[in-house]
Amino acid sequence: MGSQGAAIVPHIVAIPFIWPGHITPLLHLCQHLAASGCLVTLLKTPENSQSVGAEKWENGVRIKSCLPLDPSKPLPAVHKDDQAAKLDEILRYFNRFQALNDDGSVLTIAEEVGKSSGVPISCVISDVYVGWARDLAAKLEVPWIALWTSTVAELLVYYHMPRLIAQGIFPFAGNPSHEKFSIPGLPSLQPENYPTFGLIPFESLHKILHTFKELVQMIPRADRVLVNSIEGVEGKAIDSLRSSGVNIKPIGPLHLLSEKLGTSAPQGEAECKKESEIIQWLDARPDSSVIYIAFGTTMSVANGQFEELASALEESRQEFVWAIRDSSLIPPGFQERMSKLDQGLVVSWAPQLEILGHRSVGGFLTHCGWNSVTESMSFGMPMVTRPISGDQVLTAKFVIDEWGIGVGVRGIEIGLELARKDDLKNSIKALMEADPKTSEIWKNARHIKEVVRTAMKNKGSSRNNLDSLVCDLHQRVKST
Repeated sequence: MGSQGAAIVPHIVAIPFIWPGHITPLLHLCQHLAASGCLVTLLKTPENSQSVGAEKWENGVRIKSCLPLDPSKPLPAVHKDDQAAKLDEILRYFNRFQALNDDGSVLTIAEEVGKSSGVPISCVISDVYVGWARDLAAKLEVPWIALWTSTVAELLVYYHMPRLIAQGIFPFAGNPSHEKFSIPGLPSLQPENYPTFGLIPFESLHKILHTFKELVQMIPRADRVLVNSIEGVEGKAIDSLRSSGVNIKPIGPLHLLSEKLGTSAPQGEAECKKESEIIQWLDARPDSSVIYIAFGTTMSVANGQFEELASALEESRQEFVWAIRDSSLIPPGFQERMSKLDQGLVVSWAPQLEILGHRSVGGFLTHCGWNSVTESMSFGMPMVTRPISGDQVLTAKFVIDEWGIGVGVRGIEIGLELARKDDLKNSIKALMEADPKTSEIWKNARHIKEVVRTAMKNKGSSRNNLDSLVCDLHQRVKST
């Protein structure tokens, strides 16, 4: 493509936000665009000092770890006991990311990407949280397309947050009011359903308020706002944003694009071996008898939470697969006892999609990250919700109350509480003893699976929006 005689194709520069849960959906979209005849370059922050400037190709996407953010100062995790200090660290990290292009360095990188490839950049696609992407696109004189990777309900709350702050609903400084408030397109909410802004220390809120308002105000200015959601799942929220002048296009769930393309994250020999061991163990279990447990890649739960969960599993004798990166957080002796009884597996990595699609798995205990929820939906897998922070609390409310595809854990309201052993046992039991053939929760899960998968089929709502995006990208380069 770098030669003078190369065919004119769209060249997309894609920029994710820094959290892993934001990178994965954008990468799925990029791989789809690459398979649809686009040249795609994804610019990201380095994971460590060794990866600064590194470049690789993954399923047709050129990935450059070149954004100038110091990898020696990683994003901190939030713990219950020191949430104020950690939140302040996160805000500083967030602000450093928002300042990346203040000196024009990202513009220089993008211009070099276009020059070195021989294919001019024709569009910038970025996470909504990349506050400088619109300005970058304007200086490159190309359209800016925004991607929202969470629920549209979450985006609506963000969109109305300036009004909610002006009305005194937020911040609630750790003492949420139970007074309900309304947002067009959403059910009645309480501040505790959306804890992020309430839990930020009051004195720290002003540090991000200006940036936050700018991000919200920029959304309607995007050429279009792609959302990793489904018209048939969040139709009311989507219509509400459309009526506010946002050119919103649901294209989810994006993980199904990799399923259609036959692509997935590269696995090493160790991961392949572990996947084989897990699947063999599941193959030996009865249908819908195992619960899968995972809390995402970066979330930190309340101190003592894993001890409570381990006790709940051991006492209930519930078979399980538990994916946890740091096994030192598991109580001493627990893994050995479970292995001896052949009751469950504790693993540092797990093939989540393969597990959720396995016949022996009958439930998913999840932190309610949106990627995990949409993956669960696509397999018709009901959930036990144990949200931890941010959008997860609001998502859990929808999983339970609006879509009817999950059960909650008593005592968990704003995510940072400790879920007790008996409450976890009761919720797991309620889900795992539900009859897959007759229970309402399983009926709802099967229905939403059909809605989600139909959206990605030929002529489905998400597929139509993706096809329109690809067509427009190609048409623009032909007309220039």
